[in-house]
Amino acid sequence: MSLKFKYILFVVWIGVLWFSFRFLNYELRRIKTFPQIKPRKIGFVVARIGGKDGVSEEALHWMRILKTDGHEIYVFTGENENPQRLQGLAEEVYAVEECALYDHSNQDILKMAFEYQIMVPEDVLLDFIYACKDRIKTQLLDFIAQNQIDVLIVENALSLPVQIPLALALREVISETGIQVIARHHDFYWEGEREQHFRTRYPHIAVMLNELFPPDLPTVHVTINSITQENLGQRGISSLVIPNCFSYGENIKEISELDKEEIRNLLGIKPGDRIFLVPTRAVRRKNIELAVEILGDLESMGYENLKLVVSLAVEDQEYKQQLEEIARDKGVDLIFAYDMLKGSGFSPWDIFWISDIVIIPSRWEGFGNNLLEAIAYRKPIVVYSYPVLQKDILPQGFDFITITEDNSNLNAVEEQIKLIMDTISSEGHYPREVQEAIEHNYQLAEQVFSYTQIRTMLRDILSSLP
Repeated sequence: MSLKFKYILFVVWIGVLWFSFRFLNYELRRIKTFPQIKPRKIGFVVARIGGKDGVSEEALHWMRILKTDGHEIYVFTGENENPQRLQGLAEEVYAVEECALYDHSNQDILKMAFEYQIMVPEDVLLDFIYACKDRIKTQLLDFIAQNQIDVLIVENALSLPVQIPLALALREVISETGIQVIARHHDFYWEGEREQHFRTRYPHIAVMLNELFPPDLPTVHVTINSITQENLGQRGISSLVIPNCFSYGENIKEISELDKEEIRNLLGIKPGDRIFLVPTRAVRRKNIELAVEILGDLESMGYENLKLVVSLAVEDQEYKQQLEEIARDKGVDLIFAYDMLKGSGFSPWDIFWISDIVIIPSRWEGFGNNLLEAIAYRKPIVVYSYPVLQKDILPQGFDFITITEDNSNLNAVEEQIKLIMDTISSEGHYPREVQEAIEHNYQLAEQVFSYTQIRTMLRDILSSLP
């Protein structure tokens, strides 16, 4: 063996030792930073799971993070809208019909308590509520015992009074068993425009709302934005802020050109049409009429073949009809895509792939899953300045086309949209400055709203629990 060859082997050996030392040092530091958390059996309690609403989506994000960390996931729900989304994720899913939002008994309670469609004496209403609570409580205790649940994560069931018997059952179970609980609050009934929907003429129901949503129990309270944290603090309850998240850094598999063409055909979109996507449900607080107004203005300026696509479910038929009337008056082609894609094998998120610009016109969002998704799909974003955007998101340094609260800069916003429309290629490629903003938003979101950040926060919480 030549001296030169021995020297090369020696250098390689030194390199291997150096790399091994650096890797071992990194692992030791990582372990020190993130101590090993004992595996837990975690039970998620959520009225509805597997759907397209923000609570369902965020619950799934946490489940994936916790599953990856070695915990076992169990689900106690009223409605499992899409069982496939929980396959391989949850060990067991307990679907208890009486916990569902649209269960007949629950709908009767809401009609009696808030809508006054059914008029009864208060004691009759309370007896009915407590009877439902007792049945749910029995099943919740069975769920905890059979699966030896260590920690409950309650998703919004102690925040909005849309399932009062479930909230009562939870309060009693938490108080009586002493089980560890993380209560995640996405939105409260006393925030924004919701409060008017939960006014009641029954004194005991009013007291119940104040004591239950949320209850002041030895629970870890988590809010998804700092505004809600401050409001909750004024009620004497401390909480942690854990923002919504997305699986940034994991490649989203782009669908094929044939699939894109099929989606266009299903939605009646022709080659050359420009697609403005509103990735929300059709409910009033989503303020979709603002997006209709923007497209109407663009049409009046001579822009043609514009399509406004609302991708998620219609949950207010009266509002849908009003939007259709506004769109007809302004000459806007408005498409409600959710039902049109049913049975096709495509999801509402696939519409991102064929979209040119995303508009998020909501007056209020607890955080904004649709915003995080639009960033992940690398689209230019036009967004209304809802309070949480101003307080928690824009200060991070994101680069969106932002509509002011009073719409006073709408002309300037439309000019920015026109610049994109005038320079986007026929293949859908954006000009350099737009692409740079898109990439900047993605990289920033990966730093502040990814699974990595949320995993760290959840590990901290779980390590603090007995």
